[in-house]
Amino acid sequence: MKILVTGGTGYIGSHTAVELVNQGYEVIIIDNLSNSERFILDRIKQITGHLPKFYECDLVDYEKVSHIFAENRDIQGVIHFAAYKAVGESVEKPLNYYRNNLVSLINLLEIMDKYQVANCRLRKMRQLKWLFPLMEIQNKSQRKLLRIQLSPAQIFRRFHYGISILSERMSRR
Repeated sequence: MKILVTGGTGYIGSHTAVELVNQGYEVIIIDNLSNSERFILDRIKQITGHLPKFYECDLVDYEKVSHIFAENRDIQGVIHFAAYKAVGESVEKPLNYYRNNLVSLINLLEIMDKYQVANCRLRKMRQLKWLFPLMEIQNKSQRKLLRIQLSPAQIFRRFHYGISILSERMSRR
């Protein structure tokens, strides 16, 4: 079974990749190496005896990610760790965080839908609040509205619900 791990050369992603390989999964890693190093792949090989297939790619690049899925049509699950996460920087540059974290998540979900990959796990939903900083808005009711509109957890849950329905329909055939 092929599992795609986004952010797979980061700390949590690489440990997840090791555990997946040790449990017999074939791991594919996508990472743009913005917060990690390529040598992590060698460490994964040292630990597991297997070098995962690796794509240096930014998830914001829809065409490149789509090409990766086209090359690996038998991906059966995705574990998504790739995101900006520095709290201080997210306050200084919130639009960069929205662009990277939301666009990459939406691209990934759309491409999963296109290639009918129904299994996806995000990092813990509680942690997502740090990935998507709130822009400063004076009116508290507007702030709540913005939080609701940009909640990645809600985007994921709504998408996952749609994928669950799609999976049920496909299994009935």
